Amino acid sequence: MKKILVAMLLLLSMIVFAEKLTTDGKYNMDKLQGSWGNSPDDIITIRRNNNKWIIGTYVGDCEGVSNCKNGTAWNIIQKYKNNVFIVRNFYEIPSKKDKNLYFAYDTKYKKLVELDSQLNIIDKINKK
Repeated sequence: MKKILVAMLLLLSMIVFAEKLTTDGKYNMDKLQGSWGNSPDDIITIRRNNNKWIIGTYVGDCEGVSNCKNGTAWNIIQKYKNNVFIVRNFYEIPSKKDKNLYFAYDTKYKKLVELDSQLNIIDKINKK
């Protein structure tokens, strides 16, 4: 019983103290345009192509990867809600339940932030 109570308190504290997204009511695509990454191996690029915004991630070998050119996989960015963008079916990890990538420009941190489906900040990504 004590273990269940401790687990419930831990879960409640994670929900209450989760870091939320801060926006100014705009999508801020002009600020998101460019290269972002916290390490040299994990760089994403956001740019405009034929009046659509796309996101590119370095994969190295394009064999078996759809929409891949010169080692970079490109996906279309769509508007989601509350000034958040979504890339559908971004993750190909079998154990990951939600395959979508949620991200936005956070005005508090002035960075690209990766979000979960409840718009809690998972990771802050620096501009390159």
